[in-house]
Amino acid sequence: MPKLRSQIRFPRLHPRALAVALLPLATLAASAAFAQSPLSPALDPPLASRRPAIEGLSPELFYRLMLGDVALQRGDTALAARAYLEAAREAQDARIARRATEIALVGRQRAIAQEAARLWGALDPSAERPRQVVAALAAGGDFGRDAPDTSGDDELKQRLSRLLADSALAGNGVAEAFLQLNRLFVQQNDKKAVYRLIRELAQPYPTSPEAHFAIALAALNTGMDEPAIAAAATAEADRALELRPGWDRGTLLKSELIGKRSPEQAIVYLQQALVAQPDSRPIAGALAQRYVDIKRYADARAVMQKLWDQDKSSKDLEFAVANIALLMKDYAEAERLLRDLKSANYGEPGAIDLYLAQLTEETKRYPEAIEYYRAVQERTAETGNVKRLRRIHGWWATKQTDAKQYEEAGLAARHIVGTALKALGVDVMGQGVARA
Repeated sequence: MPKLRSQIRFPRLHPRALAVALLPLATLAASAAFAQSPLSPALDPPLASRRPAIEGLSPELFYRLMLGDVALQRGDTALAARAYLEAAREAQDARIARRATEIALVGRQRAIAQEAARLWGALDPSAERPRQVVAALAAGGDFGRDAPDTSGDDELKQRLSRLLADSALAGNGVAEAFLQLNRLFVQQNDKKAVYRLIRELAQPYPTSPEAHFAIALAALNTGMDEPAIAAAATAEADRALELRPGWDRGTLLKSELIGKRSPEQAIVYLQQALVAQPDSRPIAGALAQRYVDIKRYADARAVMQKLWDQDKSSKDLEFAVANIALLMKDYAEAERLLRDLKSANYGEPGAIDLYLAQLTEETKRYPEAIEYYRAVQERTAETGNVKRLRRIHGWWATKQTDAKQYEEAGLAARHIVGTALKALGVDVMGQGVARA
């Protein structure tokens, strides 16, 4: 997808981030290999930046969540998984335990994955996924430590076939297992081998929409440079939607397949899907992001504004509208919304301050910008940068009559944003934030 560029470097929506932000946490389980789509848990926003601030959040818990987020961004999945596991133990929160499990699996940290999955299962006894993870790790030897090798690995195929069969008999069916299947192969380089394996594993389940979804997703992950695979991906996505009409996840996957051929046709498809399902937030978010990708900001705002008008209590929707207002350079409206979000304590401390800092800097209100940057830095505990920011503030105060140095002060303050963002997990420079 094209990278959004503009003169102002506001914290931007990561490709597909609008859709991700609007998907319920429970539906973010498609595949880490689907790296630039609303279906990807790899784009699942860090816990420390995606939720409203938790009342009574202890400093220790906040630190562990932030440590996990920063470790993810730096590619240290072992540290990230351990930090999330410790946070889950302290908070006794199944969502955090799930996150720890997923990161440990992607990072091939077998021991942590087992601990986290057991904790997740204890905190949420109704969840089937943690039991599957524990069973797979127990049965698979090095299954949780090394990336699965699909080249002629009949034993791996047998293990996965047995896992699917056990899931089918467990009462909850194979749906969740197929939705998780591609995630096992995020580290596998031979995506075509993965596609062939998943296609074979799905053969015994022709009536499962999730099985067809898994095949289509695996095909998409190959890059679809072969016409036969591209055709199969479309056919499988269509079959999934035939078996489960109106399925948001299936619709989003099909839009990605269409977008590979033509972004314009993907927009048309999502428009039609939204007419059929006008209350679908994931589809609306995906359409809005498509509009943002081609700089049709007014259309994007109209989509999100309509959803927000139907649910004014949703701060996530308000935040999406504020983001688009920033991209449109409608600074007055963006500031109004951001101030409202800040007064409602939306997001972790410092997140909204960062947006307001850059907005006030762009509108040349440098005293306010400096104060907002200071708030960001103090909340992210970047001691060295706090000192630097104070020096900038003091220097600016002695030069406030010089218009050129106003600009220099703003640029100097902006320079510290990168470090703050690494702690907040926000993409501000248009380069994307790496996540495990």
